[in-house]
Amino acid sequence: MQKSVYRIIAGTVSLSLLVGVSLWLAGCGGGTGGTSVPPAPGGGGGGGTAPSVEAFRALLPAGQAGAATVDDATCNTAGCHASGTKSHTRSFSDTKHAAEGVGCQNCHGPGRNHVNAADADKRTTILTFPNTAADGTPNQGILDPIVCGQCHSSAGRQGGDQYDQWIVSAHAEQVASPNSAGRLASGCPKCHSSLVRTWTLERGHADHPTDTENTAWTKHTAACATCHDPHDNHPENALEDGDTPNLRHDPHRILGAGGDDYTTSQIGPNQPQTTYTLFNHVCAECHNGRGVDGSDTKLGSSTSRPGMHDSPQFNMLMGYGANEVDGNGNAAAPIKRFTAHRDIPEQCIHCHMSQGHAMVAGNQGCSPCHSSTEAATLRQANGRTAVQNEIQSKLQEIQSRLNQWGVAVNLEGKGANSWQYSSTEFGGPTGQAAIPIEIKRARNNYYFVVRDLSLGVHNSAYTRFMLDLADSNLTKAFANAGITSVKSSVKSTAPGSPTGATSSKSAPASRPTLGQRLRNRPRGR
Repeated sequence: MQKSVYRIIAGTVSLSLLVGVSLWLAGCGGGTGGTSVPPAPGGGGGGGTAPSVEAFRALLPAGQAGAATVDDATCNTAGCHASGTKSHTRSFSDTKHAAEGVGCQNCHGPGRNHVNAADADKRTTILTFPNTAADGTPNQGILDPIVCGQCHSSAGRQGGDQYDQWIVSAHAEQVASPNSAGRLASGCPKCHSSLVRTWTLERGHADHPTDTENTAWTKHTAACATCHDPHDNHPENALEDGDTPNLRHDPHRILGAGGDDYTTSQIGPNQPQTTYTLFNHVCAECHNGRGVDGSDTKLGSSTSRPGMHDSPQFNMLMGYGANEVDGNGNAAAPIKRFTAHRDIPEQCIHCHMSQGHAMVAGNQGCSPCHSSTEAATLRQANGRTAVQNEIQSKLQEIQSRLNQWGVAVNLEGKGANSWQYSSTEFGGPTGQAAIPIEIKRARNNYYFVVRDLSLGVHNSAYTRFMLDLADSNLTKAFANAGITSVKSSVKSTAPGSPTGATSSKSAPASRPTLGQRLRNRPRGR
């Protein structure tokens, strides 16, 4: 959905179509998971056929047919999974799964054939990855979300609904182009393939999936094991309340001076894939701008497409990566680089999982920072917040001015697209040197905001700042080209301000502090 909406708004079509993005962000997701304990292997129940009961059996390899179960202690023996490169049982014993009585065979299937098999046949007698089903069809094996859905679904053994939520999310979709033949070497599947992300980056295996396997088997962008490690608790990545949902990476990191825990060097300008794809943040490992660099130097050399990837959400949240030069060539700095959204414990998770694994940010995510009454009124009649409507109008106005400049200069006969990048996807002129730096700055900041997709919610201060700089550069470009234009009439409410409020009135002294409200907020994921 992101790519299709983005392509619609990238050209000269009106940005009013961005309302689709806003409504998507504002939509309703599922509820929260249940708490019943999964039964031992062989149990059933759940009130129906889970999305994984029959499908799970279909995953099992031929060598596992007719297998009986073994005592799970068998897995935790020398020469098996107690030590060495295949050691999993030691860390697994500390997980919530183990505490609730879930064992190896709940996920991997019955193990007797595997235990009895010769070493050469171990892989084909247990559900693992890579895997070939009994009917001869290669599949995702143990990495298939169906395995987790045995319990974590409304019809499953646990009675939760995490699978039900996830399956309707964008994470469950596959973006075909990054996983097409020949793309493995490009690195795209590291974030666009749940198989590559999990097996290669998180598990450290270099043998699979191959390019052919990835193209044929990948069904999802991010699946359960992409974010959660079924074999390890990872207490270092615990949530604020101490809960440890086996997250592979930290759910909260911030940027800056004074003891903050990382610098822009990890996902900042010109970083290679080996750096930014291994960034230790459970969401930002993928949702970063891929070495985004908004400097004038970079804008002059990178002209085929926008300098940030389609997912600069974390860069926006932190407030860096845009071009920060005004129309007169002076370096500028925002009055505020980030808002309170940066400092919410668990950051992305707090808002985007307020309704579960559907990953839809609803009003529930606004609490407790905003009161329930206030949260209910944040969205206006069209489903967007006042900030989103403001940014929407500003983007429309900037795009209109870019188009007006394009029509006036008409580079290579491109007309309104004269300001665009040279890739055929954008339809701009091949002679990009003819585009002045002021236009390159404006289009960079315009695309940064468009690709962030939140219309200012992630960081209203930085969004306003970069669009006002785009406006300043457009005014200069118009003057240099002798084009008559009315200066922007959609000035940001308060550049650099996190809310755009004009009142300086302080909050009532009796109002709970942000920290108190966060500590007392309902959990329920």
